[in-house]
Amino acid sequence: MISLNTQQKLPGTAMVFYTVVGLMLAAIFTGVGFLFHGGAAASCVGVACPLVTSFAGLPLFMFIGFVFLVRFVLYGMLFSFIVSEHSITINSGVILRNSNTIDFSKIQNIDNMRGPLQMLFGLTNVNIWTASMNQISFSNRGGGRSRPEAFLPLTKEDAEWLRNYIAGQTRPAAAVPVVTPPVMPPQA
Repeated sequence: MISLNTQQKLPGTAMVFYTVVGLMLAAIFTGVGFLFHGGAAASCVGVACPLVTSFAGLPLFMFIGFVFLVRFVLYGMLFSFIVSEHSITINSGVILRNSNTIDFSKIQNIDNMRGPLQMLFGLTNVNIWTASMNQISFSNRGGGRSRPEAFLPLTKEDAEWLRNYIAGQTRPAAAVPVVTPPVMPPQA
């Protein structure tokens, strides 16, 4: 259960998840750098060979991989959210910070999604959908895949609780019957 009106950080497993994803991207970029470096050394002919092979893309690709690793770790560390009685505020971003407050009455759909790597870490993404135009990415305006207004990587139990809590808050209140007191005859 998530405490209301309290700033929450990502669970520890989400931090490990973001670190693993960053390490995987760093490894991929480093591998591409080694392939590029080996290809440049093998195909080099001429006087400029030492210059080309020494400055081939290996350091550049390793740097890009390191930047991805740092970005994912910092994103996980700086991500926070606050659930209140009527809204949720999500703070994210590394260099450009973003604070997004969503009123429960504006939410149209809430879904929980788990990929294979997330299942391995016991995480679930809570996707929050509204009718906002921000959900359609610039490359997909002509039709295509949209993205949720907000998402939270939480443990499975917290994700279920949050989805049920928000869904309970967005339901219209049931009509309460008006009960009128009986009219008493005047006493003489």
